[in-house]
Amino acid sequence: MEEKVHCLKQGVLSGDREAVCAACRELLEAGMPPQKIVRIGLLPCMDTLGRQLARREKFIPQIMMSARAAQSGIDLLSPLIVGTDVPSLPETVVLGTVSGDIHTIGKTLVSIMLRSAGFRVVDLGTNVPPEKFVAAVRETNARIVAISAMLTTTISGMKKTIRVLREAEGNERWHIIVGGAPVNGRFAREHNVEYAADAVETVNLALKACGIPPLPKEEKM
Repeated sequence: MEEKVHCLKQGVLSGDREAVCAACRELLEAGMPPQKIVRIGLLPCMDTLGRQLARREKFIPQIMMSARAAQSGIDLLSPLIVGTDVPSLPETVVLGTVSGDIHTIGKTLVSIMLRSAGFRVVDLGTNVPPEKFVAAVRETNARIVAISAMLTTTISGMKKTIRVLREAEGNERWHIIVGGAPVNGRFAREHNVEYAADAVETVNLALKACGIPPLPKEEKM
């Protein structure tokens, strides 16, 4: 099993879509739940890619190849994660990548995990202006906003989005969760928001905002 997970990670990091799909299928056949494949296979790769990009060990074309490879795995696994037996929560999460950032892979993982936990997700996509976040929250009556960025150059977009959300009328009831390579716990504390290191933590913070206990360990797998 460990060797198959290694093959999955190598497939993502090398941008090999076929290898990623093959490894996902092998892990499923071996009995590993799709949520666990995401948690121990795809999520760590996204963290690695974010760090490599920040340190300029890899550049945008390489990152995009890896992102497309990971997306092929997500496309394979997502129907198995978000099934018809998913519990329904009366809460909506507005999700998007900040203005100036077109990366979608981390946001897609978060969306899948939130849906699998029963949340209704309004995915605004990438390169989202701050005002669009505000409009979506008001239109859907959401209490939770999850915003992401992958590039250090778009941290200004993250800051502006937080500022616009905080200045909007009625923002007192909104829970803002941030994630992605350019941000961390310190950034979150400085801007009075919550930081999620990965998709599972995003789900747990969203559940906490609703007064619901976090995912049991076995459900993270």
